[in-house]
Amino acid sequence: MEQIYIFCTNYGLDVILNGKKEAMRGFFMLDLMNMELKHYYLRDCSFGWHLDEHVYQRNALALIIQGDILYTINQKEYHATQGNLVYMPSGSIRKATPSKDCVFVAMDFNLKKGQFRLPTVSKVSLTERVNSLLKSIEYHWLQMNERDRIKAHILFLDLIHELLFNKVENHSNRHVDRIKRYVTENFSVSITVEELANYVGLSPAYCGTLFKKEEGRTILDYVNNIRINHAATLLTEGGYSMSQIADMCGFKDVYYFSKTFKKQMGLSPKKYWAENNYD
Repeated sequence: MEQIYIFCTNYGLDVILNGKKEAMRGFFMLDLMNMELKHYYLRDCSFGWHLDEHVYQRNALALIIQGDILYTINQKEYHATQGNLVYMPSGSIRKATPSKDCVFVAMDFNLKKGQFRLPTVSKVSLTERVNSLLKSIEYHWLQMNERDRIKAHILFLDLIHELLFNKVENHSNRHVDRIKRYVTENFSVSITVEELANYVGLSPAYCGTLFKKEEGRTILDYVNNIRINHAATLLTEGGYSMSQIADMCGFKDVYYFSKTFKKQMGLSPKKYWAENNYD
């Protein structure tokens, strides 16, 4: 069976397929806002439930809580076990044979526009927050009134975000998360790889390699990304000169600041200010 893990970066989703990273660029929260929950239920398969082969006209997600299910989707078999999220697009031919101890949550949804890009079977984390969201969605969905259905839909989007955008934790990620937090809190001053490596207790070479492996970019690229994001906010607020903004964001050279800003944002700081400042 293919092993798939999902990670979120600032550029979109990365998928780890059998140990190899495959980028899924362009999947952002805007796509989630196009999802409309149409049906939600917790399925206990101890009563002999199964799904005969048929064409289903809604997108569906199945989160396996316990046991396992053998799915056939468009004539291809997938063995889904605890902690697997199964995606079945609208119009697909589906069949499901669960184990007797299987418990899973089924979520049918429509897309107002666009596409929902996701591997058929993904590995996700069944955290306490995920379990809490599942219970809350079920409660509000079963109330059968407009107010609670809206609440269930909001919680559904929160659940999808939690499942897809929160990384599967490992030791390496903890080092990277500490680096990112340090950069976010100290981007206005000089930051070196050596300083960050010492902060997390790694060698500079391994620190840089680990960060690029996890994030798909260098530490310097990440530092500049955070600095430019803050610079864009300051430009929108107005009231600062270019040299002041550069200094406040950790750039000691205005020319390098302008060059880096244009590379990331696609236009110069002055043009960005002109298009986004409303004073």
